[in-house]
Amino acid sequence: ILNNGSDVPQMWSPVNFSSPQLLQDLSNWPTGLQCKAISGFKQFMIAMDVSKTSGGTTTDYPRMIKWSDQAGFNSVPASWDETVASGDAGEYELSDSQGNILMGKQLRDSFLIYKTDSIWGMNYIGSPYIFRFYEVSKQYGALSRHSVVEVEGGHVVLANGDLLLCDGQSVKSLMTQRMRRYLFDSIDPDNYGNSF
Repeated sequence: ILNNGSDVPQMWSPVNFSSPQLLQDLSNWPTGLQCKAISGFKQFMIAMDVSKTSGGTTTDYPRMIKWSDQAGFNSVPASWDETVASGDAGEYELSDSQGNILMGKQLRDSFLIYKTDSIWGMNYIGSPYIFRFYEVSKQYGALSRHSVVEVEGGHVVLANGDLLLCDGQSVKSLMTQRMRRYLFDSIDPDNYGNSF
């Protein structure tokens, strides 16, 4: 699954390296929906920072998480419709802090959501709520959409003011004050969103 944040997410299906083919729109993707980031978690697809267009009007939901129905192995979700009571699809707005969602990444049995000003986790709990959301940090968020990498023991996060190790429950600084000052004085304030 590939996503550029302004078009319908694309899929390469079936994956066939001996006979390359063109990407195609993600099957069953809702009409008028766009997202800035998309990722897989367990049998779900998770869309983040979504926009909905209806009747020619687009409304942005930069703090929204939207998840699909569960999908089988090597298949795409059958639905993203949160209004179907018999399905698992849903949406939730992380509105406890004002920052936008940048990206999300799986860590063991949790999915961590990185906003510009905070870090949140979500765990699968089943029906009727499907996911439980919890706060990991309100002090730090990710610096950009590509500033989180998985390592043994957690995620290393280039955050807004520090380099952190996030284990899914808490965050720990990986730098001395002197190194933090050096690193963040070196980052171009106009292009920090390109950091990775």
